Parts: sequence; C-alpha cells; structure tokens
Amino acid sequence: SYRPYILFGALPFALSFLAMWYIPNFGDAGKIVYYSLMYILFDTVLTVVFIPYVSLTTRITDDYDDRTSLTSYRMVFSLSATMAANVLPAVIIGPMKRVVDGEIITASASSIWFVAGAIALISVAAFIITAAGTREMEYRKPGGQGIREFLGEALKNRPYLTATGIYLAILVNFQLLLGAVLYYFENCLGIYETGSFLALIFIFSLISVPLIWNPLAKRLDKIRAFIAGASLMIAAGLALLLIPDDVPQTVVYIIFAVAGVGLGAGQTLPWAIIPDTMDWAEYKSGFRNDAMMYSLMTALKKIVSAVTPLIIGAALALGGYNPDLQLQPASAVFAIRAVFAGIPVLCVAAAVILAAAYPLSRADSEIVSAELRSRRAETRL
Repeated sequence: SYRPYILFGALPFALSFLAMWYIPNFGDAGKIVYYSLMYILFDTVLTVVFIPYVSLTTRITDDYDDRTSLTSYRMVFSLSATMAANVLPAVIIGPMKRVVDGEIITASASSIWFVAGAIALISVAAFIITAAGTREMEYRKPGGQGIREFLGEALKNRPYLTATGIYLAILVNFQLLLGAVLYYFENCLGIYETGSFLALIFIFSLISVPLIWNPLAKRLDKIRAFIAGASLMIAAGLALLLIPDDVPQTVVYIIFAVAGVGLGAGQTLPWAIIPDTMDWAEYKSGFRNDAMMYSLMTALKKIVSAVTPLIIGAALALGGYNPDLQLQPASAVFAIRAVFAGIPVLCVAAAVILAAAYPLSRADSEIVSAELRSRRAETRL
C-alpha cells in the first residue's frame, strides 16, 4: 500500500519545510551549510511522499478514461496551488526588502512565519485527507525485481521510454519559460510587471484541463489530445519568439492565454499516459514496480531542474548579457528570445514527434487492462 508513506511523511514534510525558514545564529558559511542541509532534507522528505502519491493513480483505477479524469483533477489542484503559492505569499508578506527614505526595510518575521506555518498545516491536512480518503484496488505485486532487473525491463519498455521523453521535453519547456520570463519581458518587450501575465497563463491552464483536455482525451485519446495542446504551445512560442518589442500588450495577453490553454494539456496528459505504460510492463514481463518507475521519472525531473538554469545562464553569457546595462546588445536580446521561446518550441516539437511514435492506442490499453484484470482474478482463486 502507498497510503502509509503519505500519512507518516506528512509531519516530517511540514517540519523540514519550516526548518528552511529558520534563521540560525551562524556566520555566513554556517548558514550556507545549514540551508543546504535543510533543503536536502526537505527534498528527501518530499520525495518520500510524492512518489507514493503519484503512484496511487495506478492503484485507484485501471480504467483508461478514469485515469485521465483522476490526473486532470490532480493537476487542477496542482496548478491552483502553484498559482496561489506564487501570488498569495507576496500579497500577505509584501516585498521581502524595500527602501524607504534611504533606509532598507525588510519584511516582518511574524508575517513570514504566519505564511510558512499556514502552508505547513495545509500540507499536513492534505496528506492526511489523501491517505484517509482514498482506497486502493485489491492488488498483489506480481513477482519481485532488483534494481538491475528493473532497469533492464524499463529500457525495453518502449511506451514508458516514449512517455518519459514526452514528459521531460514539456518539463524543459516549462522550466525555461519560467526561468527566463523576467529577462524576456524586461529586455525584449520593455514590460517590467509580469505578475498579470504569469497569472493569466496559470488561470487558462487551470480552466482548460476540465473544460477542454479531459473531455477531448475521452472523445479521442490522450495522445491526440496532447498533440492538439502541444500545437497551441508551439504556435504561442513562435509568436513570442517573433513579435516586435513595440507590440501592444493586448496581443501579449492573447498569446499567453493561448499558451496557457496548451500548457494545460502539457502539464496533465503526459502524467495520464504513464500509468498505461506500467500496465504494459506487467503485461509483457509479468513484473511491475510503479514506485520505481515514478522514482526514475522524478530523478530525471530533478536533473532537468538543475540543468535548465545552467542553460539560461550559458545563453545569456554567450549573448553578452550585462545586468548593468539599461539597453542590452542585439546579441543578448537574441539569446533571451532563443532561451525563452526558441528552445522551448523545439522541446515541444520533440514531444509531438515522440507522441506521434507512442505505441499504445486506447484500444491497446483497454486490451492490456482487461488481460491484467483476468490474470489477477485467477491468482485470487
């Protein structure tokens, strides 16, 4: 069962999160060591609860469309929480640092602890509700695998490799977009307030999941719905790459709205595809290790999250970006456009190519699910 990990990881998650906000009475070097250790601890505990949480998708239902709906609801809450986390703390706390009459004023420690404490409590409550409110299908793990055997089977699982490639391509696109957005708006469009644009992309992503992508995936299938959403992302990315610096802000709002709709598919449907590839692994080999497969994806996600800032930094350096200049050279502007829109468009295009090559259709997945149900019924006799 996956639920005990979520339940027992709830309190350590909250405490490790709060520990990152504590300011120890150390020197600069000591604080670097402290915060590095606390972040590693937090990320470890996060992994302990995240892997069982996403793995529940395969244990709650084995129906093709139900998994899409389940993932859609999960991503609606995820996108809502992401938007709230980006907006509400700044509203409650205010600027972390500001200058008033020549004096540097920092944010109130009590307001920071209030927000951090509220997030910790909400997280614990969410974990408890998830562990107590979900039910896993009756299940007996088929066989046992070591890490070497698992990796061998994973490398032969074409649907899993293809779906993981789709997910990573969209992840790189999203990480580059968020990482370079301030550089793009300030230096390419001359816009210094990006909050409304980011809110717009999150809002349209949120709305599009239940209204567009979940119904479309049920009517067609997950892959074709994903390709439709990815096409919108490519169109929006090309527009952001090519628009001039004097474009009306209304046009930028429209482009971000289109990008948000496409991103709703990009953030949801790759996750909905993954459980079907785990069924395929059991169908073909007789072995199954959902947590290990999600763990491998999570490890790759962490690598991408570490590499994308390096890509942005390298592009800015190659372009000659200078933060002390009010007007950047043309080479720096080109580099910013490339890293904000050009490379992300190529990533989404790669995801579309992989999606077109994805080998499991709806009919294939339904046949696999039926066969696995039959096998499990036989083992219970």
